[in-house]
Amino acid sequence: MSAVVWAVVSLVAAFGGFVALSLAMDRHHEQVFGRGADLPRRRRWALRLTGTGALGVSLAASLAAQGPTQGWVLWCGVLTVAAVGQVLALTYAPHA
Repeated sequence: MSAVVWAVVSLVAAFGGFVALSLAMDRHHEQVFGRGADLPRRRRWALRLTGTGALGVSLAASLAAQGPTQGWVLWCGVLTVAAVGQVLALTYAPHA
């Protein structure tokens, strides 16, 4: 695969990872699913593991795209863009 495809995979995985990690938090879970929406312990841990795994996939894709020296820099940029996108999505998405 080309470096651009790996970078896109890294960005999508990072965004998905941040979404999963934010949904594992009570505040954001209620923000998305409404007040009173219960977050069971197993689902919380599943979201945390999924988010962490997705961030790992993002790192691996960044390293595959640019190699071990520039891949870390690419990953930091990808994390920044994904985090900003996640914050904007939580801020401007319609609330339940």
